[in-house]
Amino acid sequence: MILDKAITFSKDYLSWEPSPKKKIAIRLVDRDEWTKCWKDDLLAHEVEGTILDPDSDKPCEAHIIDINVEKLHESKKDEEFVANFTYVLIHEILEIYKKQTGISHVHEEGKPNEPTPFELEMWKRFLEKEFDIPRSILEPYKWKTS
Repeated sequence: MILDKAITFSKDYLSWEPSPKKKIAIRLVDRDEWTKCWKDDLLAHEVEGTILDPDSDKPCEAHIIDINVEKLHESKKDEEFVANFTYVLIHEILEIYKKQTGISHVHEEGKPNEPTPFELEMWKRFLEKEFDIPRSILEPYKWKTS
């Protein structure tokens, strides 16, 4: 699963071990649910909550990555879809990393919805390593900030 790949990559890239007390999960959210939960039209947000543990089928605490499915599907081409989806995964994992360590690699002051150089580099390395997507394809990509 792509989330597992993103977590494993992030652990290595950041020299970080996520808290074993909280799972990390993805929730695909349609437009109606998105507007109930969030006051913006971004592609993703991270929230803490409770999910059913896939291993034990019991409730457990989790970092949940909400993905705005309809916004994601506005992507014009397959490449743009992959770029958007993988970028929000890396960005939201960095949000979880920030919560757990206090170290931020996201949201530079004055540029709240723009990717930082660190997260862009991490995202590009993730795609290179896990999917063999060359950096040259990623260089012209413009992150969808709204």
